[in-house]
Amino acid sequence: MPLVGFTVVGDILANHIARWDGIRWQALGPAGQDGVGGTLNALAYDGHYLYVGGTFTNAGGISASNIVRWDGANWSAMGNGLDAGVSALAYANGTLYAGGSFTHAGITTVNHVARWNGSAWSAMGTGMNGNVSALSAGSSGIYAGGAFTTANGVAANRIASLGRHHLDSAGSGFNKRTQWKR
Repeated sequence: MPLVGFTVVGDILANHIARWDGIRWQALGPAGQDGVGGTLNALAYDGHYLYVGGTFTNAGGISASNIVRWDGANWSAMGNGLDAGVSALAYANGTLYAGGSFTHAGITTVNHVARWNGSAWSAMGTGMNGNVSALSAGSSGIYAGGAFTTANGVAANRIASLGRHHLDSAGSGFNKRTQWKR
């Protein structure tokens, strides 16, 4: 389910994303070059950039393939972007992690999970064999959840741990019938 799906907030044209300054809503970018041209699914912030992931081909008048960053004044493409939708983003230790239905970052095969070091995308091992729909960064690392059963070729059963440069299964994982109990 998208985080945002609007084109107007209050009386401001916002094109799927807006910011609240404490008094009023504002578009991200100048009129006519504001917002993102498509569906947004994920946001992450590193203290300087706001990263936006989803299914789109442009942001703020620039070409951007499913992921883009905002520095407070301008939109920037992130390399050649990703070849399909981004469902989840997480930032930790100077690295942005993206998960989704994509399989390539430019010409690099990444299989549903990739990392951005500030200037280039790279793969996390051989990636996942299915979509990544959730990422979470915590003190013990970064975890991915989704419709995959392997991470880096190892059985992962819908949940995996992402190290800075590798993927590991996270225990026995989950099956489709796992139910949470109180």
